[in-house]
Amino acid sequence: MRKIRVLCVDDDRPIATIIATVLKREGYETEVAYDGFEALRLVAEFKPDLIVLDILMPDLDGHEVCRILRDNPETAKIAILIVTGMGNVERLRAQPRLVAERVNEQVTTMDDGALEVMTKPFRAKDLIQRVKAILWVAGLSDKREKVVKIGIAHMHEPTREVLVRALTSRLNAAVTGFAYVEDVLNSSMQYDVFVVYNNFGHKMDGVTGVARIRARKPQAFIIGVSPTPYLDRKFLPAGANAFLLRAGNEIEELVRMIKNRPDAKVAAA
Repeated sequence: MRKIRVLCVDDDRPIATIIATVLKREGYETEVAYDGFEALRLVAEFKPDLIVLDILMPDLDGHEVCRILRDNPETAKIAILIVTGMGNVERLRAQPRLVAERVNEQVTTMDDGALEVMTKPFRAKDLIQRVKAILWVAGLSDKREKVVKIGIAHMHEPTREVLVRALTSRLNAAVTGFAYVEDVLNSSMQYDVFVVYNNFGHKMDGVTGVARIRARKPQAFIIGVSPTPYLDRKFLPAGANAFLLRAGNEIEELVRMIKNRPDAKVAAA
């Protein structure tokens, strides 16, 4: 069986090369394009399964490349991951105008046909996780029928990374970690399970986040997590299916809850 083919498109040559190198090490066959016109030429020659596509490029930008691909029946089903240089989350939070611009850009790219949007800069492991998730969603993984898609909201980055790695290894799962509930909500990925930690001191705490997720994703399985026992009286009415009292290592209990949820279709790895 041939390898999954990924076309990496970015006018910043070092970034395009790094993306291609990271994905090649994961076993994907990769090609690189440095502008929109070269990307379209390589789509015809290389026939990629997935395109990692920069938005801000001269002459023919990522939006236009998306539209051209979507308007052609032969390329309309190619999975697309958009990467944008709008800036990191903290910078966006400090500048409301940039938030509005990022939201508008995300809406536009989704309308253009992209499956997901990633903001530069990003780490290699985050890119790999997002690529795997998109391939599963697009039906390009032989494990797709066993995969559960999990979104985690946790402010503390080291803990979030441990959770992502642990759930990925313990379950046939595509797991993506986010610092804030707002970032989970802004993602276009159709998650089956949400794990929401109560982020004290942030403008949208876990309970509010659960309520927002439930309003948008009525069929999702949501787990609220907090070190405070009484918060089960808030998480559950807000829409959580389950509440987990955080007591050190909660990974085993999260695995059990996810495996035993009513619509579970995932087997332990």
